[in-house]
Amino acid sequence: MSNISELNFLPVKGSHITPESLSEELQQRLTLYRVFVKLYENHGSLLEQILKLENLSESSLEIRRSHYIQAVVDGEIVYVTTNLCDGKSQSLRQPQHTWTIGRDRNSGIYINSKYVSRRHAAIRYTEQGFYLIDFNSTNGTYINGEQIYQPTKLEEGDVVRVGNITFSFFDNNSCRILPTVAVELLMQLGLKTGNEKLDNLAYYRSRNKTRKLLDNECTQGENFVDEIAQMQTFEEQLSQQWKSDILDTFYSK
Repeated sequence: MSNISELNFLPVKGSHITPESLSEELQQRLTLYRVFVKLYENHGSLLEQILKLENLSESSLEIRRSHYIQAVVDGEIVYVTTNLCDGKSQSLRQPQHTWTIGRDRNSGIYINSKYVSRRHAAIRYTEQGFYLIDFNSTNGTYINGEQIYQPTKLEEGDVVRVGNITFSFFDNNSCRILPTVAVELLMQLGLKTGNEKLDNLAYYRSRNKTRKLLDNECTQGENFVDEIAQMQTFEEQLSQQWKSDILDTFYSK
């Protein structure tokens, strides 16, 4: 762990500069120093990780995915889904409804970190819900920043820290059945239902629908042609009647 005396902070003790004579910028540094010392005294291991990351170049930093544990209660079936094991999401079922967390490879949720104890903590399900238990670990177990010393019930959205690993906890104890998707919509998505009869039915429905549209367009086109023909006939009749009226008027004169 880094020695706090080696850090280049503003010297306060024994300094001839009084707080009243400090500029605003120096006062801000003094406040930051005090906060830093307080953080170092209470969360030394966490601060050590921050200092290590600070010394790394930006190019060497890796973007890590968020860790989570989702507890699922589906009737009599209880299991958890997590990506803490090798970064891959997987469902974990345990007959005693107890999922141990630790650096020991026999742990239900194995975490390969030197800051995690071999037998660090466990999540246990009872009729009252899911509880987090710490096994007197070296670096402690925290829920929303508070260290726990006895079994503590987990709530939806809690942020848990085990050693230097932080993950979110989600509690899924309800299930809702959604209505079926219309076959026409499935066909638009280009997906097959796996039911040959249903797929054929959807195909013929789509085909018949297309045929109806084409038939309607043809019918409308034929009606339009008939209307034009009728108008042309009416114009011819009107033209003949007009000519006849002009001749009658001429001869009468």
